[in-house]
Amino acid sequence: VTQGLNWRRASRSEDQPLVDQLLQKLHGSGVINPVEHIFLRQDGSPVPTMVSAALSNQEHVVFVVDLSELKQVQAALQELNNSLEERVAERTAELERSNRDLDRFAYVASHDLKAPLRGIENLATWIEEDLGDKLEGDTRTNMGLLRSRVRRLESLRTDLLAYSRAGRGENVVREVDTRALVEELAVLVSPPEGFRITAAPDLPTLRAAQA
Repeated sequence: VTQGLNWRRASRSEDQPLVDQLLQKLHGSGVINPVEHIFLRQDGSPVPTMVSAALSNQEHVVFVVDLSELKQVQAALQELNNSLEERVAERTAELERSNRDLDRFAYVASHDLKAPLRGIENLATWIEEDLGDKLEGDTRTNMGLLRSRVRRLESLRTDLLAYSRAGRGENVVREVDTRALVEELAVLVSPPEGFRITAAPDLPTLRAAQA
């Protein structure tokens, strides 16, 4: 079976050792396992083939299968694979740059917020100490809200650093009460007069990774 490839006429002089070797093996075992070899068609064009042979009724039966289409498919798949690898490498490099930019932003923002927040908290403490027993009513409530907001901003500052490193270390899974989370955020947002943020009582408790 030659599939349009003439074994004898297509063979070049450098192909003769392969032919002799195949025939020798054929006489020894009666069958030749397939081997790949490049022959020439009658027009001189190269063609990749899979060659095997067997003895049938004391006659040599040579099978030469044209692998041209298979090789073309393999080459296309290899090109596609190389293209995908290049795209993955590019996306990985972009992600690494993005992570570095996020780290720098988080560090700068955290650093710039740390001193002002500490100053506000100290100032609130000094005001409370100066007023002493005179601190009462709405003034005491507002001072408590001020200190609470400072603590929440400090927590946000810490969370910003943690967020920038999310997915790049071991995470601890914990339960998150989403209703309590909404209530905490509502206090932090401090809606204007006339607006109220209410958390539904049936909000779920989820398990989430904490950086």
